[in-house]
Amino acid sequence: CKKEVEPSTSGNQQPTQGPEVAANIDGGEGIEGEAAVVVPVITPEVMAQQLFNEGLVALTYDPPQLPSAVERFAQVVQYQPEWTEAHFNLGLAYFKTNNMIKASQSLEQATRQDPELGEAWVLLAQSYQRQRRSGAALDAYEQCIQNVPANVDCRLGQVQMALDSRESPSKIIQQSLEILRINSTSIGAYVLLSQAYIRQGEPQLAKF
Repeated sequence: CKKEVEPSTSGNQQPTQGPEVAANIDGGEGIEGEAAVVVPVITPEVMAQQLFNEGLVALTYDPPQLPSAVERFAQVVQYQPEWTEAHFNLGLAYFKTNNMIKASQSLEQATRQDPELGEAWVLLAQSYQRQRRSGAALDAYEQCIQNVPANVDCRLGQVQMALDSRESPSKIIQQSLEILRINSTSIGAYVLLSQAYIRQGEPQLAKF
């Protein structure tokens, strides 16, 4: 019931140049009448935006250029540590390189800065699962549901964990129906619901 997580592009905008200063072409003292060039000042904000854009290109390239994406987003969070989407994309890049420890660290930061970023909670929980940290993964799904109640992916992850750990079918059925109340077309919820009915010994109810 998992789906591919896409990079966050909400911070993706063309960088604007910083203030400009005039400089003599030959680097002299500014003799009257000499030609001068206008040199844009590259501010940390401008540099961070440029690196963010380059990281997005690397991450969405086919195939993704993951080492380049990691490098760019790591630089972005150094320039702009409060940039939540950069932390998320860095976590996503680490996740795709199978570096789950680094991925979870970046995603933890993203969720601290924006507890309503549901996609970060989902990926964080999945990174914990890859590290066999089931308790932390379940907690991440629960935190996601508390902060973003309408996020279906968090609920699907939580129910899938309950199914994998062979929890009560009735509980899984209840949680799956709750997802369908939020999104009546969720294929993942129907799949989980069917599996729960079969496990409960009611296969006739598993036909949708």
